[in-house]
Amino acid sequence: MLGQEVNEGLSGKDTYRVVMLGQEVNESLSGQDTYRVVMLGQKVNEGLFGQDTYRVVMLGQYVNESLSGQDTYRVVMLGQEINESLSG
Repeated sequence: MLGQEVNEGLSGKDTYRVVMLGQEVNESLSGQDTYRVVMLGQKVNEGLFGQDTYRVVMLGQYVNESLSGQDTYRVVMLGQEINESLSG
């Protein structure tokens, strides 16, 4: 279900990347934190360019309130990768 919600408006490789982001983050999250991951995916999907990369990283850090170490790094890096491939 998480994958479906994040997936709205995406296709191809971008869909895969967002779903993978949700799945990897979800391994360490539950309840309200899962909802935050879904919101991150939807906001990334709005169509980002340029300085909005910073926005994605900040959203990643917001989601990461319940994560630490390697998990935090994964979320931020995946957020940046998604931002590079989305066009709106």
